[in-house]
Amino acid sequence: MLRKRPRVPAFSNPLYPMTAMFEFMQRVTSAYAELPARLAQCRSLMDVWAEQMRFGQRILSVTQVSGSASADPRSKRVRKASS
Repeated sequence: MLRKRPRVPAFSNPLYPMTAMFEFMQRVTSAYAELPARLAQCRSLMDVWAEQMRFGQRILSVTQVSGSASADPRSKRVRKASS
């Protein structure tokens, strides 16, 4: 009979900061990679402006998520995300 392994929280993994950084880099890179295709579909200057605003919002939301992920849940102090 197979025994189930206990689930270990991600933050207890010693490689968690590195994996969090790779996830952050992947999200930012994908945002930058799809920007030219989105801009190519724009038909007016207002469309270009709206796409740039969406891109900025996406990058800011990614950095906010990664900033909250940089908090070490095992300690009482929270590390500030680098800007």
